[in-house]
Amino acid sequence: MGCTSSLVVANKKEKLKHMCSQSHKANIVLTESDKHSIQKSWQLVSNNMPAVGAKIFLLIFALNPHVKKLFPFRDVPDDLCVRDKDFRGHASRFMQAVGAAVDNIDDLENAMAPLLFGLGQQHVHYQGFKPENFDIFVAAILEVLQHEMGRKLTDSMKETWRRVLEFMISKLKDGYENAMKTKVNPL
Repeated sequence: MGCTSSLVVANKKEKLKHMCSQSHKANIVLTESDKHSIQKSWQLVSNNMPAVGAKIFLLIFALNPHVKKLFPFRDVPDDLCVRDKDFRGHASRFMQAVGAAVDNIDDLENAMAPLLFGLGQQHVHYQGFKPENFDIFVAAILEVLQHEMGRKLTDSMKETWRRVLEFMISKLKDGYENAMKTKVNPL
């Protein structure tokens, strides 16, 4: 027996899928070899997700210090961020999103695009956030992957990661742009 809340959730998911399909179509085509290299490289870094997530965010803050001002831990010195529960929580959630993309690498468009679109929509509520802020994540993740994996991260793997990350960022931006268009501004 279905309940009303189940129907609401199902309808919301369908609406997000439709909006994603209407957005900039940044479909991603990955070969089986590409998928394998993403999964293999993720296995090497995912066993230490909290530390890797922290490194990514600390690098982002080093590259673009203004981004840190968007977070509740804005006043925490960088060397103390790893002790801050808000920082650790955000870094952990971020890494879980990347992990979900890896887990769904066979069907990123259907499995991840609606989730990323919705997450992008949520970012309109963060004062001072700009969609360009998403872009720094690609460079930061690739840099941290290179540091963590060393020579094990081949140029081919790096390029595949870049494509996956750019796909993710495009869906986040699509969601953000959609929410900005539909946002009702008070008079």
